[in-house]
Amino acid sequence: MYHQGPPAASAQDQGGDGEGEQQDQPALRCGLLQARIALAAGDHPAVAGHLRAPSLGELTPRRDLVRQLLLAAAAISVGDSRGAEAILAGVLAAARRERFLNTVVTTSPLVTGHLIEHAAQMHPDPFTERLIAAALQVRAMQPDAPRSRRALAEPLTATELRILQFLPTSTPCRSPPRSTSPATR
Repeated sequence: MYHQGPPAASAQDQGGDGEGEQQDQPALRCGLLQARIALAAGDHPAVAGHLRAPSLGELTPRRDLVRQLLLAAAAISVGDSRGAEAILAGVLAAARRERFLNTVVTTSPLVTGHLIEHAAQMHPDPFTERLIAAALQVRAMQPDAPRSRRALAEPLTATELRILQFLPTSTPCRSPPRSTSPATR
């Protein structure tokens, strides 16, 4: 049977994890979104800062997995294989336990590519086989994407990053307003 679209997700990947994920806090969504933007911009210290921020609070299993995947992607993007492998070992254990296969292969192209590149080194079992098959399918759906996405083709400029802060979003992700003195108004 020919299947189009992302790999078939488990019931948990499709409908939430039963811990109020549909009632996400805006700070949580903003923190994860800002981490993704920082990762795309190549600002790795900011990625770590956003993902370790106290505003993330208590995370659902899926959100914690996404946080770990983004940390692994940051490690991969700076060439820290050992750090990425350490993070991914925990990610794969959690994904196997919670059945979050789709979340693993769709969160970050860097992680997806890393899993494919290191598939031969992974312990073969049914979950790993499904994971690699799903990763290959996700990568195949991105025909124009480079096979190794270690960095942006061209990093975002400071002006582009500043403009991103002003773009409208469905969830306000702006920093708290700065207090201005009467002289700067």
